[in-house]
Amino acid sequence: MTAQAQPGTCIIQSEDAVAVIDDATIRRMRDLAATSPDGRARLCLHHALSDPVQEMILALTSANCYPAHRHREKAESYHILDGELGILIFDDEGRVRRRQLLSSSASGAGRAMRIAPMIWHAVI
Repeated sequence: MTAQAQPGTCIIQSEDAVAVIDDATIRRMRDLAATSPDGRARLCLHHALSDPVQEMILALTSANCYPAHRHREKAESYHILDGELGILIFDDEGRVRRRQLLSSSASGAGRAMRIAPMIWHAVI
């Protein structure tokens, strides 16, 4: 994959019309996240902010979490390539309604999850 890191960031921009995520890409992302001040790295597969779909691969360390939030007009998908990620789904009153583990290795865990618009969720 042809990808350039943006200076001073842990954001990599893919330059390929056809992008393939391989083991070397996953290792690069994991290494960038481990050395990043915020413990994360992003590989942007879309080419411009004006693209109708923003596709990204995120590498997160265990120090990261995304507090409860929802997206009013778009769905969000999570696909695990390596490691584990916990996702909590909440009702409108803030009660946890579902706990989902996504994992590349744990038996019985999910590998991908799509969350429709207006669903409260948190990533841990």
